[in-house]
Amino acid sequence: MEKVTLLFAVVALGLGCQAVDRGGQLDDNKALVLRTHAEVWNGGDMAAADEIYAAEFVGHWTGRPDTHGREEFKAFVTDGRARFPNWHETVEEVVAEGNLVVTRFTSRGTFDGEPSHGKEVTMPEIAIYRIVDGKIVEQWTVADIWGMRQQLGTLDTPIDDSGSE
Repeated sequence: MEKVTLLFAVVALGLGCQAVDRGGQLDDNKALVLRTHAEVWNGGDMAAADEIYAAEFVGHWTGRPDTHGREEFKAFVTDGRARFPNWHETVEEVVAEGNLVVTRFTSRGTFDGEPSHGKEVTMPEIAIYRIVDGKIVEQWTVADIWGMRQQLGTLDTPIDDSGSE
């Protein structure tokens, strides 16, 4: 019985050490994702995007085609911030497990375009980020596009899902 107890204690201690190690990585992954909200989306800092996102990044978005590659992603963010110059994401929750980080956040901004110039929108979103070697390599975002279009008064306007103007 003593051998079993000792074996259990050694295994539990080993698992505990792994959890501490993993916890450090989880914290690093969370910090990386919080940087993208603060620096890239809120701040429009494309140099930060170069540090945070892998060159082979793939983004999956509600209501539009996927983005392939960091440069295409940066163009997507730049275009979005041109339409909503005061865009701001407030992170409500962050959860991490393994190489995934999930954020639930609220996005707000004032539209600078036609036909809804000057209208403010508030949109809840959830994003899942996959991180490899300290870079975001993939992202899945679900956003309330329907609610945003309601706020802009553009529900009758077809969505341009070509990724271009």
